Amino acid sequence: MQKPLVNLADLEFTDMEESGYYTSRRAQFSAGIGAKKLGHNLTELPPGRDA
Repeated sequence: MQKPLVNLADLEFTDMEESGYYTSRRAQFSAGIGAKKLGHNLTELPPGRDA
């Protein structure tokens, strides 16, 4: 049985947060790997920022 894979470079960032110093964007990928009870996401921070 092949395990589900997600290419992180292909994710669509749908949740953006910009509040001064705290800035990030998130992409959910739980469904892409078959996780039905977990919430996996990729959080990206711009250089010099904090989450």
